[in-house]
Amino acid sequence: MPLPDSQEAPIHRPPPPRSKSLLRGVMFVLFLIVAIPVGYIALSKEVANWYTAAAEESMLEGDSAAAIGYAGKAIGWDSKNWTRYTYRSQLYLLAEQFEESLADLDRASELSGDLGTNLLRSSVLAEMGRFDEAAQLCKQRVQQIVKDGDTVSSSLLNQWAYMRALADTELEQARSDIDTAIEEEHNETLMLTPEGYLYLAAGTQYFTDGRPARALSLMNRAVKQIHQQYVRTEQRRQALGRDDEQYNERLEILRQLLAKSLYQRWRTNQKLKRSEAAEKDAELLAKLGFEPTNALKPQLSLAGVLQQILTTAAFYDTRGYVAWRQGDASRATADLKTAVKFAQLGSLALDWFLDMRQHLTPDTRQIEQQVDESKETMAVLLYHRSLAHELAGREELAEADRQQVREMGFEPDDSLF
Repeated sequence: MPLPDSQEAPIHRPPPPRSKSLLRGVMFVLFLIVAIPVGYIALSKEVANWYTAAAEESMLEGDSAAAIGYAGKAIGWDSKNWTRYTYRSQLYLLAEQFEESLADLDRASELSGDLGTNLLRSSVLAEMGRFDEAAQLCKQRVQQIVKDGDTVSSSLLNQWAYMRALADTELEQARSDIDTAIEEEHNETLMLTPEGYLYLAAGTQYFTDGRPARALSLMNRAVKQIHQQYVRTEQRRQALGRDDEQYNERLEILRQLLAKSLYQRWRTNQKLKRSEAAEKDAELLAKLGFEPTNALKPQLSLAGVLQQILTTAAFYDTRGYVAWRQGDASRATADLKTAVKFAQLGSLALDWFLDMRQHLTPDTRQIEQQVDESKETMAVLLYHRSLAHELAGREELAEADRQQVREMGFEPDDSLF
């Protein structure tokens, strides 16, 4: 086929300059249509975040009214974000403005479209004394999680059990659920020697933070506590007059923990150039069948151990309170003694955190608030234990607990829960 005549063939030329300008203009308009809203949304979120940070700062200063005001401004800039409403709801809850807290949770539920706010709503209703409704909301959340094929967390089981205890309803099932939660969170090492475990974590943390002298005093206490528990456990096994698998397992756990404590003390002594003390620790390790190597380095953080301790205190408090409701004085007393003991250890750990933070920065307000909150928690546990003592007919012990509550600035009555 011949080529078309050059005069008849179409000539492809670039568009004239005016067409380029028009195209650029159209593209610029499209850019503005997309970019301005996107930029505004991004700016809105940044402004909302700034107001949220201001609210948090106000809470650290103890000014809840200002915090609520800032949280409201954050909502004004990011009104479709349901988490902004749940945050302000928590501030209202702390300020005991319960109706306002519930209103924010209603809006959060509308925006999120699920039952994610039920647990916070349950806490608000409990503060209002509406325990049956609070327990029902926990139940709905559990049912939704099961329906979705997910696992119900031990913390949710604990909250649900506690709400039923407050409502004095479904106590048998509440007891079963809190038993399950305690079993799921059980840490045999922590339960065998809670003090030794905590001292080891704190000593390791101080060593890591470059304070070996402070670490050494805690490591000495850790070694002493763990060794004493090891000896007691061995004596109990020997008293049985036979080999026992449970005691063998406990002894092995304690042997491993004692070796880690000795190794950490060996490192600390070396850091402090205490050669003779370090050699003695190496000899003690050899007697246990270990050498001072990094394989024995404790994989513990004080924050992690503190969380385990506080969880244990909360769960045993719930089971003790449920048992008290059931009239089981023996179980209630035993569990609430454990709860108080672990809460005391938690307070000790918070004091160490405060000391560590003061060593690094002058701003310790957040930890100071946690210390204050732990005092109210302790008051609740002591009040619960007084109820158990009273049920057991031990009025003198019950009054001693109530007196401790008063000395902490609280009244030992049903307002503590």
